[in-house]
Amino acid sequence: MPTSPKPLSDDDIKAICGKEIAAAESHVGTLSSERQKALDYYNGKNLWASKPGQSSVVTREVLEVVEWLLPQIIKVFASTDEIVRFEPQSAEDEQIAEQATDFCNFIWTRDNPGFLTLHTWVKDALIGGLGVVKIWWEAETKYRTLDMGGLSEMQLAMLTQDPNADISAAEPVEGPPGQDGQPTVLYDVRLTYAEPDGRVCVEPVPPEEYLFLPSVKSDADPGQGHRRRVTQSDLIEAGYDAGLVDDLPGADEDDEWGERSHRLHPSTLEDANRDSRDRASRLIEITEWYSKIDVNGDGRTEFVKVTVGGTANGKLLNVEEVDGAPFAVLSPILMPHRLNGLSVADLVKDLQEIKTSITRQMLNSLYLANKPRTWAVDGQVNLQELLNSEAGGVVRVKAPGMVGELNSQFVGQAAFPMLEYVDRVLEGRSGVSKLSQGIDADVLKGGAAAAQTATGVAALQSAAQQRIELICRVFAETGIKRAFSLILQLVTRYQQQSRVVRLRNQWVEMDPRSWDSDMDLSTEVGLGTGNKTEQMAILAQIQATQEGIIQNGGYGGLVSPLEYYHTLAQLVKIAGLKNVDQYFRDPSQQPPQPPQNQQPDPNIMMIQVQAQVEQGKLELEREKMMRADDRERDKLDAEISLKAAELQAKYGAQVNIAAIRAAVDRDREAMKQQGQIAQQRMQPPQQIQ
Repeated sequence: MPTSPKPLSDDDIKAICGKEIAAAESHVGTLSSERQKALDYYNGKNLWASKPGQSSVVTREVLEVVEWLLPQIIKVFASTDEIVRFEPQSAEDEQIAEQATDFCNFIWTRDNPGFLTLHTWVKDALIGGLGVVKIWWEAETKYRTLDMGGLSEMQLAMLTQDPNADISAAEPVEGPPGQDGQPTVLYDVRLTYAEPDGRVCVEPVPPEEYLFLPSVKSDADPGQGHRRRVTQSDLIEAGYDAGLVDDLPGADEDDEWGERSHRLHPSTLEDANRDSRDRASRLIEITEWYSKIDVNGDGRTEFVKVTVGGTANGKLLNVEEVDGAPFAVLSPILMPHRLNGLSVADLVKDLQEIKTSITRQMLNSLYLANKPRTWAVDGQVNLQELLNSEAGGVVRVKAPGMVGELNSQFVGQAAFPMLEYVDRVLEGRSGVSKLSQGIDADVLKGGAAAAQTATGVAALQSAAQQRIELICRVFAETGIKRAFSLILQLVTRYQQQSRVVRLRNQWVEMDPRSWDSDMDLSTEVGLGTGNKTEQMAILAQIQATQEGIIQNGGYGGLVSPLEYYHTLAQLVKIAGLKNVDQYFRDPSQQPPQPPQNQQPDPNIMMIQVQAQVEQGKLELEREKMMRADDRERDKLDAEISLKAAELQAKYGAQVNIAAIRAAVDRDREAMKQQGQIAQQRMQPPQQIQ
């Protein structure tokens, strides 16, 4: 018989998560020691003690490889304003995907210090094997102070019921008379209006603060956490009970494994300690643990965020259901079925140790060759004078031959081939070669040596770049894609109002409330098509081909201005110039052009010719009618004059010839207008353009 659902108690949740956190601490403690050692290699710390009087130099292969890789990787992602692109699910989503792409890239580069975040994120990954950023929604409240005058009592009551409005002053004033003739009472109000708001925050996580179980395979899995230090005041402002927070123990001076002080410096931490009398600024350790637990007892696990305050056996502060862990992780060399991979330091640490040892021995040999040891017969030489290395000094001896030098031959020539061998191994492992650095001696000195090696330079550069390109592709498909997916999820869920941002010198309104948070995501890293010179050469060929097609009429639309613009835009981006709009305009963003004249159809031309012939005939008939009309008018005038003369001679009556002629002209003009109207109706159609 099935049992009824039984939710977990706070003690149960604390016990379950406490066990997971303890396992994560044990796992991360092992990784912490490896990271500290890698940091020592990077900083050139002397890990191999040398005897007094011998060389203690330390070579810096880890630093050199990391610092040569870092600018190349950063350039891939920071040389364009569009790090990633969201793909539409359907034709209707194309505009939404374009807006999501612009807005998420804006949040990364403008709302947050995108370059510095990327620099820290990548460098943590190259040195320690794991770089972590945390992406979350920071709820904020904007306050506006308003002065409102002439409010009625009903309007004032409505304001007092608004939870976001805080009325600081309400002064009664005399208003206009009411229906009873008495003056009404109005109010001048000053209020502060709180508008809920927020933003997406992106911040790198220090390596020692990130916890995860060894079973975690990706940054989307449960079993991850963030252990950080916050002040007592910040916890109270976040909404936690002040009495509960005050009972929490203070954080230790350093983390459990000492990685924080190892990365900084113990004296720095001591100087930064807070005064114990300022309890509000007291640091408290908080662990945010993300796991899947059946909290409500319905038989299905939920992704939850469990917040624990204090160090060991801390207090449970909060439990809330979330969409997933807020972390995005980078690892330069992935290992199957593991979250953490290998670092660049792991590839070259042994080579730094070998090269340090060889360099020390070579320098020791050089020291002995330049300043050999001296032998002396005991009791036969003044040792004080012998130890004085002043030029021209005198050494007293009791007999000839009582002092001499132990000849030491410099053997550094035998060490140089070994150093070159180590350098070749280093280039093969890291992908950082002399050619990629531009310092290959054979190529730089020119002449026959350059002629012999120049033919293989391109091939060697391409081979060396393959490892760098692989690291960039791994970063793009893992942490970068995950980070921008989290940004899109946060703005679609929490941003409750539209926002106007400036993109490409234009103000654009963004309203993510209607966007799909599960849109496909593609990374724009520009890899896989050769180096910059090769890419620009290929694009130049494409550009020349497109220009030829355009000059020949476009071959039925094979190349339009939009395709040609894309080629030019890609050339600008590869050249390292971010804003394409400063050089070329996007045809898709321009208003539509009026249609150009097309070649007329022969049938239409024939119709137009016939219409012109008919129009000529009508003009001829019109001229004939006008001439006939003129003759009729002259004849009528003559008849009117003759009739008037006959009437005057026969009857002696005066006839108003002008009035008769005016009436005749009016009738003629009316008939003329009717004829023009009929003629217009008979006009042929206009010429088709």
